[in-house]
Amino acid sequence: MLKDRYILLFFLMIFSGSNLFNILGQTNPGCRQIASAHSGIACFGDLFSGFNNPASLASNKERQLGFFYSPAPYGLKELSNAFAAYSEPLHFGNIAFALKTYGFELYRENAFNATLSLPLNEFIYSGISLQINSVSIRNYGSDLSPSINAGLILTPLPDLDFAIVFKNISKSTYGNYKDQIPFSYSAGAAYEYYPNSFLCFSLEKEMYLPLSFRTGLNYKILEYIELLSGIMSYPDSYSAGITIMYSIFQVQYSFYTITELGLTHQLGIIILLNDI
Repeated sequence: MLKDRYILLFFLMIFSGSNLFNILGQTNPGCRQIASAHSGIACFGDLFSGFNNPASLASNKERQLGFFYSPAPYGLKELSNAFAAYSEPLHFGNIAFALKTYGFELYRENAFNATLSLPLNEFIYSGISLQINSVSIRNYGSDLSPSINAGLILTPLPDLDFAIVFKNISKSTYGNYKDQIPFSYSAGAAYEYYPNSFLCFSLEKEMYLPLSFRTGLNYKILEYIELLSGIMSYPDSYSAGITIMYSIFQVQYSFYTITELGLTHQLGIIILLNDI
């Protein structure tokens, strides 16, 4: 039975291309981001926000170290994924670095990500990231491919932000196969209806896939506790989570569920190094 499951996963990953990775692969980390259905591309946030929009780190003044782990998406430990990330505030912006691993012994993806986020003026924030992607398939070989993401956040009003994001604008892929690394573009908005609490919307369009509408809500019920929830139209999913802040630590948990595939759990921790 275990062997049959490996074989099924292996051939699905090879022949289904990027469409399957969007459903099975956890490509964007961060419990807060997942809990709000990746709707917060216009929000400034923790260092994992850079995977949603590289510009979101431009105003980050905290030196942060973070870890993220999803042990068994949809009950399959073969799809487990983990990230480690670090961000460093600079006088002109912010830089961040991250490592990713995803998959199992027959199929594995790894990536290294470097992000530069800059405020262009008091109303416009920009970001660009370079990601070195690697894929390894047993008995098929391995390949490396760099990709580039870019984003902007506009802040015309104190409580209202807008954003636009382009992922894989370099149209990179693996080998001679097209679209193995998805190209997508997104637009979104965030409204701060209460201090440090946001209502978020975004639209994402990936090549060959339907338009995905995302909306999310985060609410700081206490100074140290934040609740989040979100929905996404493609794939059809619901998500929720909680962040608990204590001393230099932010402990995070989130889950999301896709009707056809079931529940997926994530855990994360962020350490604020400025306070050490």
